[in-house]
Order: sequence, then C-alpha cells, then structure tokens
Amino acid sequence: MPFFMDMADMLAHEAPPREWHVTDWIPAKTVHMLAGDGDSGKSLLGIQLAVATGTGGEWLGHDIAKPGVALYYGAEDDRDELHRRFADVCRGLDVNPADHSGRVLLRSAVAEDTIFATVAKDGKVKPTPVLKQIEKEIAAVKPSLVVLDTLANLQQGKAFVGLLIGMSRRLGCTFVLLAHPSRTGMATGDGDGFSVGWSNAVRSRSYLATDKNDPEINVLSIKKANYGKRGLEMKMLWEDGVFVMVNNEYADASKAKHVFLEILDRLTSQHTFVGNAPGPNYAPSRFADEPEAETTRISKGQFAKAMKSMLKEGVLKVEEYQTSQRKVGKRLARGEYDLASDFNDVNEKD
Repeated sequence: MPFFMDMADMLAHEAPPREWHVTDWIPAKTVHMLAGDGDSGKSLLGIQLAVATGTGGEWLGHDIAKPGVALYYGAEDDRDELHRRFADVCRGLDVNPADHSGRVLLRSAVAEDTIFATVAKDGKVKPTPVLKQIEKEIAAVKPSLVVLDTLANLQQGKAFVGLLIGMSRRLGCTFVLLAHPSRTGMATGDGDGFSVGWSNAVRSRSYLATDKNDPEINVLSIKKANYGKRGLEMKMLWEDGVFVMVNNEYADASKAKHVFLEILDRLTSQHTFVGNAPGPNYAPSRFADEPEAETTRISKGQFAKAMKSMLKEGVLKVEEYQTSQRKVGKRLARGEYDLASDFNDVNEKD
C-alpha cells in the first residue's frame, strides 16, 4: 500500500456522510467539550444527554442520531446525589427506568482517584489505570456515549484529548467532557476551558451560561464547530429538575418584564413616577415611548401584560406617595418579590 493515497482513487467513491450524536450539535465518534460556569447546569445537561441517549428520547428538542447505551462517570457527586438527579430527570422526561434497564450506566467517583492521564518524564501523556478501566468498560459495553464529569485541569490538553479521540475511533463511541471554563473564558463569554490547548484539541465545544438579560434563562451555545455551524444556541429554563426549551411566547413575556423593570427603575431614580391605571402616567403607554422599548421592540400591549403579571406575582406593587402639590398620589414600585428569585433559589444544577 502506498504511503500517500491518490485523490482520484479516493473520490471515485462517494464520501461517507458526516456522523452526529446530536445532529448539528455534537459530532459522533469524537470528543465534544461542554463548559459551563459553576452552578450553570452542565452536569444536569450531561445527565439529560445520557438519559436521552439510553432511552432514544430527545435532548432539548433535538433527536439523538446515535441512540444506544450511555455511560456517565461522575467525579463530583456522590451516589445519593446522582440518585436524586437521575430520578428528577427521568420524572421530568416521563421516562420509566425499568423500561430501559442496562441502557444508562453510571458511576459516582467522588471519593476515588479521578486523574485520567499523567505526564511521563519524556513529556508524553499516558493514560492512568482509571482511564484504562474506563476503556475496558467501553470495550465490553459498547456504548454510544460516554460523559465524563468533570474534567480535571491537565495542562497537556491536546495530548489528553488525543487519547480520547483514539479511544472513540477504536471503540465507536462519543465522548462529552464537562469542564469549568477558565477565568478568561468566563470574562469573554467564549467559555474556553483551562488553557488554549483545550480549545485547540477538541473539534467542537459548547458553553453554558446564564442569559445576561434574564437570570431565569440559561443559554447553551456552540463556540467551536469544525464539522458544523458555529453560533447556534439554545435557550432553556430549569423546571422540576430538568432543563426545558424556552418557547418564543415565554421569551417575549420574560423580556418584556425585565425591560419594564429597567425603565421603571430609571424613571423612578429621576423622580418620574408612573401608575397602573389608564391616564397620562399609564406605565405601558409611557414605557412604549422610551428608548429601551424601541431597541427591544416591545409594544404597549406587551408592557401591559407584563405589568399585570408582575402585579399578580408581587414583583410590582402600587404604593401611595406625596406629590409636589402635597397631595397623595399612587405610583408603581418594586414589590417584595424578586423576579430572579426563582432562579437563585432552585437547587444546585451543576
């Protein structure tokens, strides 16, 4: 066999189609990094992906192109915590675990040595007994997906990922590495993990972060995609132990609430007060003429719905105040309930 192949010989045959684990999101039979800030929910996403893979369900509204056995190796949560999380996910996805016995296999390694590779004196990265054991299990079980949570900080990222890529090709499985981003990655919003070497090593990378305009929404975005489209993103809400996709109706209503409060705070700081009753100071009418409304394209009607909802929720209240004419007037003000409290008070997702 010649050292180089002839292009004409190769192209005489139809090129094999691109293989995906999640179409346009996670390539199959290679390594995908999913980075996320602390408590952002990357572990939950990894669990949902494992359950969807093992049960043949959907992952955030996306079909699993390569359903099959899924392995989940958790280095941060003990057995009881994994029990609770997998139970929440199965309940939230309406999955009966008994119907999928042997399809999702997990291990809590929180009290174990979880170093996957070491650097030898010659500078080469070599697998540890832990990684060799994982490879042995993969060879025996033949999973479609392996989730490793969470990746340890090994500076030789490119060499280590190379070990996993070799395993994925030999054994026909997809690796998803859950990782914390570097400080620079968090500051820039790019979500890069540890060092530049990690970003260069993987062929695709996602980043999970909180929406800057709405702390109740989490955004998963593609930051690197050698095989697909970069810039794709999914917006999610945390509901009853699982992430669910945000529909346009919710997104529009949520945005209207946050912009309403932004304008209210600004006008109040300028001693300009608005009310909830139709008239010259009717908040929805006034707010629809403000610059923020033009920028976000929020209408008077949307502001009215947002105001009504927030008054009912306790985010807004109507209070009395003394006008400049020494009369008692009524104005809208912040209520005791914080719009972001549901997001801040939920159980840890990561």
